[in-house]
Amino acid sequence: MSEGTMIGEQIQKVRAEIMAARARRTHVSKDAPVELIAVTKNHPVAAMQEAIDAGIMNIGENRIQEALDKAETLEREVKWHLIGHLQTNKAKYAVRQFDLIHSVDSVHLAQAVNLAAEKFGKVQNI
Repeated sequence: MSEGTMIGEQIQKVRAEIMAARARRTHVSKDAPVELIAVTKNHPVAAMQEAIDAGIMNIGENRIQEALDKAETLEREVKWHLIGHLQTNKAKYAVRQFDLIHSVDSVHLAQAVNLAAEKFGKVQNI
């Protein structure tokens, strides 16, 4: 069995688990959106491409430089998520690459992200 087949099978397994969890929940609408984010820290671009081929559209990285390097070689567009700590001095790089920054943990950092986003003419999701 190839690595790509294993990745695809694991993604299908996770999706089935998500569907089962959605069916069990009672406090939130069963139609509420759920996004699966594949965290690709330290995984090669080839494995990422296999995940994308299996339907993954959301990629999570915790390092800005790793995401920048990987984005250059991916064959398809994906939605990038920064899930790792963000330093204020790297906000401009994060805004350039990521669609959603999960790790804004202070007003000061939020202001730095907002300033960088304004310079790029972008509304940054956090």
